[in-house]
Amino acid sequence: MRILLADDHALFRAGMASLLRASGMEVAGEVANGFEALEAARRLDPDLIMMDIAMPHCNGLEATRLIKAERPQTRIVIVTASDADADVFEAIKTGADPRLGDGPHDGHGCDPSHRRARVHPRSAGA
Repeated sequence: MRILLADDHALFRAGMASLLRASGMEVAGEVANGFEALEAARRLDPDLIMMDIAMPHCNGLEATRLIKAERPQTRIVIVTASDADADVFEAIKTGADPRLGDGPHDGHGCDPSHRRARVHPRSAGA
């Protein structure tokens, strides 16, 4: 699986890339904003994009909309610690794949039926 990491925090990208590679995944590229994510999606043809919401110049939600409009087959998971329901709903509306979030852990972090389910944590998913 070819993965593109889109996050404005270089340390997070480096750590995630290391974990993914150690798990046998291919990190096709790393970018720091939504415009770079769109360009990299076109150029690298990743199977999965791990997209942060809060990035400069073009946020992850807008980048997801743009990428899905051009490349509907590309899976995108939103990487966020946001507890805001509006962020979760907006991410799903953009075409992101729904998963659990990495917000404050309250013992329900792995239960998809729990009301605090988010759009994906900082890890690859289906």
